[in-house]
Order: sequence, then structure tokens, then C-alpha cells
Amino acid sequence: MESFEKKLAMKKHTRYFILVILIQTISSVLAQQSPVVDKIKTEIVHHNHVRVDNYYWMDDSENPKLLEHIKAENEYTKAVLKPTESLQKKLYNEMVKRIAQKTNSVPYKDNGFFYYTRYKEGNEYPEYVRKKELNSTQEEILLDVNEMAVGHNYFEVSNFGLHVSPNNRIMVYGYDETAEGLFTLIFKDLSTGKWLEDTIPNTTGDPVWANDNKTIFYSIPDTFSFRSFK
Repeated sequence: MESFEKKLAMKKHTRYFILVILIQTISSVLAQQSPVVDKIKTEIVHHNHVRVDNYYWMDDSENPKLLEHIKAENEYTKAVLKPTESLQKKLYNEMVKRIAQKTNSVPYKDNGFFYYTRYKEGNEYPEYVRKKELNSTQEEILLDVNEMAVGHNYFEVSNFGLHVSPNNRIMVYGYDETAEGLFTLIFKDLSTGKWLEDTIPNTTGDPVWANDNKTIFYSIPDTFSFRSFK
């Protein structure tokens, strides 16, 4: 009976806490004035059809006016959600505790090597690793994304990670440091551990090797739609 009463009291306390946060948030919203986006009429003609887009100007990511609006939106959001800061921290810490800080992917065998990715505690990015024998303690770290990401506000490795040539000598992978989905391909000589000078910018990432160990196939995105077209 005592346990039931405690649970009931806990539920009431939780509901009261949520109600207080909700009231504070609503009050904060009413006290703030949200930024208003300018309407600039733009006519776009495709297939003899005219389409009007009042917000087409926002497609230009380098437009100072757009950057000012995004900054205002961020400040507005921060002000409105200020009453929930303690709850945000609580939820964040709870979710982080539920995520394993040290994980290894399941190894897969490809062309004589077992490949897998590994996250170490405290790191945001994975390490790409391979080894000859599954149960061997000797491994080769092909790419430590944590090291590559140092000094960048944004850093992403292409979807399928790294790609090794058929002779297991040259590795290529794509990275994006602009968040625009434009990946630069770079190459590493696995026999020496040195990065090569060759680079291929503005690709969609994830190239494919030809059997001659010298040729790779990759696609280039359209600068307007960012979809592959070459």
C-alpha cells in the first residue's frame, strides 16, 4: 500500500513539474516576437510553366540576409526555450547514459581482411580498422576520423566509409567539411601509411575501384539540386 502511494505521489509530482515547465514556456513564447521572413517574389520558369516562389532567395546559403535571419531564429529559439534549460540538460544526460560509449561494429571480411569500425569513450567519431585474422590482436587503423575532424566545425565521412583497392594497397574515402553534401576524395598508401597528394573535390563520395588498381569511378552532384548527374 505504501509503495502504491509513493508511486501515485511521484506521478502527481511529475505532472506538476511538466505543467510548470509548459506554463513557463508558453509565457516565454508570448513574451518573444518571432522573426519574420521577408517575401521576395521570384518567378521560376520550367517546361513553359511559371512558378512563383517568395522564399527562393533563401536558397543562397551565402546571402548575408539569410545568415542574419538564421541567427535571429536561433536567438529566438534560445529565448523561448530558456525556461526548459534544466530539463534539456537532464534529458540529454539521461539519453547519453543509455548510449554505449565504447562500441565495435560486427567485422566483415573483404578481400582477405576483416573490417570494422570502433568508437572509443569520449570520442564523437569512429576509427576504421582492419586485421588479417578475426581473433588476432594485431590490427591496422586505416582512418581515425577524430584526428581528421580536429579544427573543423563540421566533418563527415561519406556514407560507406573508406574504399580499398583490389590489391589492398591504396585507400580512398570522401569527407565533407561544409555540410553541403560535397565530398572531397583523398587517397592513402596503406603500404607506407602516407597520404597522397591527389584529391578530387566536389563529389558525392563513395567511389568504386576498377580492377587495375589505378582507376576509380565516382559521381559529381549538380550544383543546384545536389543530385548526381555525371
